[in-house]
Amino acid sequence: MRRDEDRTAGAIEISRGRAIGALERALALTLVLLGEYTAIGWIIAAKSLARFRALEDREFAEYFLIGTLASLLLALGAGIGMRILMR
Repeated sequence: MRRDEDRTAGAIEISRGRAIGALERALALTLVLLGEYTAIGWIIAAKSLARFRALEDREFAEYFLIGTLASLLLALGAGIGMRILMR
């Protein structure tokens, strides 16, 4: 039996969300370290386009917005902190 077979659809969705979040933070951190702050807007735009239909649900939209902003704030804080330490 494969490991994924005993997981529920909700657990798989959460797992995907965590993977996307980790990639999002890594990309944002990389962009901050490169000094490309404006490119972070492309991350938000890409996520919004991918979830466009789902954003019609107000509850999901708030969840999505809070998660995205918290994730990017964490990456920005870490990146700016690292840039300060590297000077």
